[in-house]
Amino acid sequence: MTPAEVQFLAQLGTYTYYDICQYITMWVLYGVFIIPAIMAIYLFLINGYSRKVLLACMIMVILMNTWNYIVNTAGVTIARGLEGGFIAANVASEPWGAQDSWPGTITLLISDAIVTWRACVVWPTTRLVWYMLIAIMIGNIAINIAGCIVQDTVLDFLGPISLDLACLFISFGVNLIATLAIGLKVWYHHHATQALYSNRKQKFSPTSRILLLLVESGALFCILQLLIAILTVLGANAPLLSPLESAFRIITEFFTGITSIYPMAIIIMLNLNHLPLQETFHHDFDDISNSHPVQPTATTATT
Repeated sequence: MTPAEVQFLAQLGTYTYYDICQYITMWVLYGVFIIPAIMAIYLFLINGYSRKVLLACMIMVILMNTWNYIVNTAGVTIARGLEGGFIAANVASEPWGAQDSWPGTITLLISDAIVTWRACVVWPTTRLVWYMLIAIMIGNIAINIAGCIVQDTVLDFLGPISLDLACLFISFGVNLIATLAIGLKVWYHHHATQALYSNRKQKFSPTSRILLLLVESGALFCILQLLIAILTVLGANAPLLSPLESAFRIITEFFTGITSIYPMAIIIMLNLNHLPLQETFHHDFDDISNSHPVQPTATTATT
């Protein structure tokens, strides 16, 4: 073989290896996603359909994640099974590649909407938080849909990065502001219930612990989004089949899988009545009032 053929085979092997790593990550995370999806469906069946919006979100996330799995699996299967070289493979997989951006984008928007709803619920009387989050969420929806329409996908490593970064950072802003809002509620709630739990081994109320879990999960989500944005910037001029591209592709698949699993976890917590909603805060404050009754005092009238 000529040196050019040897180099071509080496590049083909590297490309195949990166593809295998990417798709193994996707398949494993889809298998993990099936578990909370089945749990969420089961809880809806036994608890009824009182929250129809969440039921619609759950069904949409399941359909979008399955669509993403089918599109990526079918595209790579058809491309690998064809004879005729790269040109025939690219032509055959092009219809599947054209659908690649939509399922991930819709799932991300649903996840961002649930995060926004979560933050609004824990601040039921603070309209400023509501208006700020809703305004950013509307911009998030508009930019992501525009990215899909012009086929400048949200997580496209090799495409133009201007709209990609706008999509990533506005979604990052939604999650960051929502997580900070919930973190601030944790601080307020912990100080309000500190007297109730000061003499116990348990330093945080059950509501505070669940809120802390939501803050930690939101922080992980933000870190992944920020990491993908950084890799997108660094990889704009990176050579093809570089280790940076491989890292980006694997982290992207991991983020896409987490984006689908996260709404399922929130829905499961809600159906188990473990999600701290407005009633939970009232309940805790009532406990504090009952544990520290106000003693009646005599007053003297002055003339």
